[in-house]
Amino acid sequence: MKAGRGEAGARAAASHTGSMAGSYFLWESIAKQTNAVMVNDYTEMADFIWAYKCVGHLSGLRAAVVCGGGGNSVWCGDTLSSLGLILPPLSREAQKQILEITDTVGTFAPNPIDPNFSMFDPEVQFRVLEILDAQEDIDLLIIVGVFDFMYHTIITSGFATREAFVQEQVQRLREIRKRVKKPLICVNFHVSENAEMTAILNQVRQEARNQGVPCFSSMERMTHAVRRLYTYLECRSDKQINR
Repeated sequence: MKAGRGEAGARAAASHTGSMAGSYFLWESIAKQTNAVMVNDYTEMADFIWAYKCVGHLSGLRAAVVCGGGGNSVWCGDTLSSLGLILPPLSREAQKQILEITDTVGTFAPNPIDPNFSMFDPEVQFRVLEILDAQEDIDLLIIVGVFDFMYHTIITSGFATREAFVQEQVQRLREIRKRVKKPLICVNFHVSENAEMTAILNQVRQEARNQGVPCFSSMERMTHAVRRLYTYLECRSDKQINR
């Protein structure tokens, strides 16, 4: 992470470290030659580190995305595509397999995939992701969830306590990670801005990461980290081949 990119930042750098700060162009060139990863701030640095720590391989940027809700799926597709991920349409056979194990009414399967309320059944969620994992034109699996919607639906219905809900979410991710071979990434965000929901979601993210599943608070943060990781791994592989 290099400060002093713009005029104001350069002035601040000069008042502290002077010429040691160097030009940003020079740092970019050094990073490119050495395959160092450049980030813009501390948040991007932490996001990349979690992606690097949890994702051991990444063959490309073709993603299968599982969301909740029709409108949410369309929004996720627009957002992720605009940020540089590729969302290949699923084959008719794959869509048929998904529709056979989910509620046909309300299920949307082209990619992004919306299994509707079938996803409240853990085994259905596992099977959907196993079907996606078997697709040859998919490099990574992404789960996107509106966390506060899921939380309030379960808690207000009396199906679970707060701690039980958190542990069930983490257990699901752990089980999915065991069942699939391709990288698994999670995006969980909340719409309601309150301290309690933030604390609950932070607990889920941390425990998910401890299980080897990188969990991000937004699609933008996730995509930036994944694209940086793919570029890094690709360059590292090329350098090893050329040695």
